[in-house]
Amino acid sequence: MVESVLTIFIGLLGGIAVGVQTPIASGIGRRIGGTASSLVVHVSGAVFSALLLIRDHEKIQDVFTLPWWMFIVGGFGLVLFLTINYTIPRLGATAAVAPGATAAAATGRRLRPNTGPGAYRRRPPK
Repeated sequence: MVESVLTIFIGLLGGIAVGVQTPIASGIGRRIGGTASSLVVHVSGAVFSALLLIRDHEKIQDVFTLPWWMFIVGGFGLVLFLTINYTIPRLGATAAVAPGATAAAATGRRLRPNTGPGAYRRRPPK
């Protein structure tokens, strides 16, 4: 029960982060351009990730054992920020994010980490 509540809380926290980050990234994009906005977001995210890696001691040294296709994820991040920077000024934050969230939910249902592109496997309950 506690794990379920914690998982829901973490999910809500992630949703709040997206809700705060999206208009800020859009504002950066309006000032300096979409691709530059993506660079600012990803470089600042890399700095925060590096700080967490120092604290958590995860297995970053194993990065080169990942399959080649996992390295295209940064390109998807670029597409995400370019679409956000295009749609938010035209539709508003909620209307711009809703189609993307719907598409993400539909796509994410078909792709699961560690199973390869296009594979689907239901995760067993803990």
